[in-house]
Amino acid sequence: MPWDATTARLICANTRRNSLLFVDPDTGVFTDELFPFTDRFGCSISTDHNHINGVAAHFGMVLFSAHTLGTGGAALGFVDGDRVRAYKFGGRGVHDVLLHDGGVVFTDSFRSARMKNEPDVCGAVIMHGHECFAPEVEALGRQLVLRGVSARKGAICVGASTYAKREERFEESGGGVLIFHGGSLTEFVAGPFSQVYDVLPLDGRRTDKPMPAMGADELDDLFSSQIGPCVYDETVSKDPLIPQLR
Repeated sequence: MPWDATTARLICANTRRNSLLFVDPDTGVFTDELFPFTDRFGCSISTDHNHINGVAAHFGMVLFSAHTLGTGGAALGFVDGDRVRAYKFGGRGVHDVLLHDGGVVFTDSFRSARMKNEPDVCGAVIMHGHECFAPEVEALGRQLVLRGVSARKGAICVGASTYAKREERFEESGGGVLIFHGGSLTEFVAGPFSQVYDVLPLDGRRTDKPMPAMGADELDDLFSSQIGPCVYDETVSKDPLIPQLR
């Protein structure tokens, strides 16, 4: 739930409703809800269709990640005013979106594009368009799903979860936090639980090397070069039933 200093609001990835939910930090009231994706008739997709699971603020614009985009991939995108653009990533199952040190950072949680031939493959970190740290994660000798990511003091910290069916996730352990520094895995902090969905520094700042303010065209160039082609460019759908959530 990042804080958007430009608009003074909190932003949530509302996975179940496939939306971006905005909250007044003083009252806790839901003030707005945006649905990045619509169907071919222009209606909002208001159930867990794309599994929007990551959100970030960028000078009044909202960045998001979506686990699923059709049958052949995932998506990362951004909302600028009443316009949303989404960029296709080749494998299903991305998580988080972070503008750090000159580019986009997120996790390819399952590396699902390789699972057919490598069923025990682990997740990987995608930094500035390149897959990183996969050999170090695989050397741990067990299948891990990578989710939340933060970057501070030269280290990349990633939430790691045990690969398990949804109904088994609360019955297992093996999750933790992976810490990468200097291009390699330096520590795995194990926890008593199986799933780690997010990692966040104590001061709430996810990166100490944030990107400067960029306009929509600059973000378009960045996402196109480091994620994939823009495959969705539409007007944002707003929900007229937001009062029911208050």
